[in-house]
Amino acid sequence: MKAVELKQKIVEQVDLLDEDQLEAVFEIIRSFMTDTETGGEIIELSEEQKQSVKMGQDDILAGRYLSQEELDKQ
Repeated sequence: MKAVELKQKIVEQVDLLDEDQLEAVFEIIRSFMTDTETGGEIIELSEEQKQSVKMGQDDILAGRYLSQEELDKQ
């Protein structure tokens, strides 16, 4: 699966989470992005990563995602 497809699937799944689930996912991502060797500092994203995040946000705002129900039907 290509990176673009993976990102879209992640966005689609995150869109369906309730507030508690979103907080849990955020903590998982934050801890994943944290380098324990740097004393807990957040790792800076590369320009490519920042662009990918921006593209994902744009997709969400433009409605370019599927609901879980639509995915289940597929």
